[in-house]
Amino acid sequence: MRNVLIIGDLGRAFHSFNVYFKNNPNYKVIAFLSDQANLILNQNYPIQLTGKAYPLGIPIYKEDELHSVIKRYDIEECVIAKSNYSQKQIITLATEIQAAGADFKILGANTTMLKHLKPVIAVCGSDATKTQVSCKVVEQLKLAGLKSVVVKHPVPEGDIKEKITQSFSKLSDLEYSPYSSIEKEEIKQQIANGTNVYTGIDYHDVLNKIDKDSADCDIIVWENANEDMPFFKPDLLITIINPDKLIDGSFNQPIDVNISLSDVVIIDKVCIAEPSTILKLRKKVLELNNKAVIIEAASPIEADDFELIWEKKVALVEFTNKSKTQFSTCIAADKYGASDVLMYENSKIYPVTKFETSELNKLQDYLNQANCDLVLMDTPFNMNKALRINKPIVKVRSQFQELGTPNIKSTIQKFLKKI
Repeated sequence: MRNVLIIGDLGRAFHSFNVYFKNNPNYKVIAFLSDQANLILNQNYPIQLTGKAYPLGIPIYKEDELHSVIKRYDIEECVIAKSNYSQKQIITLATEIQAAGADFKILGANTTMLKHLKPVIAVCGSDATKTQVSCKVVEQLKLAGLKSVVVKHPVPEGDIKEKITQSFSKLSDLEYSPYSSIEKEEIKQQIANGTNVYTGIDYHDVLNKIDKDSADCDIIVWENANEDMPFFKPDLLITIINPDKLIDGSFNQPIDVNISLSDVVIIDKVCIAEPSTILKLRKKVLELNNKAVIIEAASPIEADDFELIWEKKVALVEFTNKSKTQFSTCIAADKYGASDVLMYENSKIYPVTKFETSELNKLQDYLNQANCDLVLMDTPFNMNKALRINKPIVKVRSQFQELGTPNIKSTIQKFLKKI
């Protein structure tokens, strides 16, 4: 029996344990390591999920404890369960593992994707576009007279035991749920579309709940997060990318894996990228998968109450990540005639990377003291409810919009002829 350490994003790390290591007599998982350890309040992965082989559950440590955990527990094998990691970062982490004396591996698609008798359509992407695309998929299925449910990628925060299996069919189901504002906003879009939504930590249990509660469901729509691989084996895989995703000529892992497995790749936000960049994206996609159908989408930038922006000095707040180079609030400021943009440190953008109370308080203090007329904000949920500031907030968003054909409609029609 080998001592194992699982390193990575908690949703993928927990899923890897559930589908491969749980009840596996060849391995003993000693711990999880994750930069997200603070999100789950220093809990162990609970016995309700680990089974009797782990009566105390499994501890979760911060990732910077890698060397000490390997030595302390005589770790023999480390499993990398990362999403949105560059190839260079993967190699760097693997080198650190080897230097500490352990082996490493990455579990592949066949090992980690659960199979189901119902057809599965998977939508993979990391920003708000994925929910808009999955809503369009559900709409096309409805037009074909088919009933679907949406299953969302896990975002482990708070009490893990409360999130083992969750389902939502009406807005009131969200009222006392343990989910973040971002998750609730995405789930609301699906509920408004008349679709039952499932999520959780143990996706065996999620599938069992779908079979029990939605036996008349014809198709399962998987909606991804964090650029991860689907947890279910898809019969149709749609991957969404945009110009920000091509970094130094390559994609982060596992975007490149998803593209290689995809039936359809959507190149989004072509309206804000140079034509040469879009050509590079197309070329890279076809290098990875020359059989993929490519859909181009514009996703134009729009603003609520846009008339307020004209000749005003604005502060720009945006949910972002390190790879992002095109900012919707900057585009909106130019498009709707702002007279000036307030600088934050050396950038036009005040970056929001997480929605913890301390971060929101910091943002609130900054905006209340900011020398500007109003705030342009692009975040996954309505921040008016989370912030109390002395300036108007104008919501900026991108609206997914396919350009010509092929498109989602033709993709679903072609898929339905095959099943």
